[in-house]
Amino acid sequence: MCNVKSAVRWVRENSDDLGVDPQKIVVCGSSAGGYISVSSIMFENINDDSDNPNTEHIPNALVVFGAGMDGVDIMSRRYPELLERAVELSPLHNIKKCLPPTLWMCGTTDEFYEQNKNFAKLMVDKGNEINFITYEGMEHGFFHYGRHENRCFHDTIHRIEDFLKSLKFLNS
Repeated sequence: MCNVKSAVRWVRENSDDLGVDPQKIVVCGSSAGGYISVSSIMFENINDDSDNPNTEHIPNALVVFGAGMDGVDIMSRRYPELLERAVELSPLHNIKKCLPPTLWMCGTTDEFYEQNKNFAKLMVDKGNEINFITYEGMEHGFFHYGRHENRCFHDTIHRIEDFLKSLKFLNS
């Protein structure tokens, strides 16, 4: 979670040297990467001590592929030592308006599909802008190169490009 915040801050602080627009930073994460990407935005109190807290850590756009959003589920299965903090570290249990414009893609047979659909709905109800795209019959990681004759790989790339064009981050 801190690593995502640190990366966004680092890119903003070094944008001139990198030749990037500090107001067009996009974070993309899938599975656990989606969890830490969303969590880095939602939980402002978790930071790396070496970061400059005055540098904005929230990206200007977010792309997520099928990610576990229930920290209680994640901690009970993977990190039982963190179970007492699970609700505190769970995006699903901390719904609020906080996300930048978001493109969220998930296969309907992904183990996290219902959780993702529910989370996106709750977040939209709080005022977040989330475009939730489903891929019928597709599993976790359906978009990876080499799967499904690369149809989903190419389709998700086109959807990301269209999303970034809609935000004027890419030229049409």
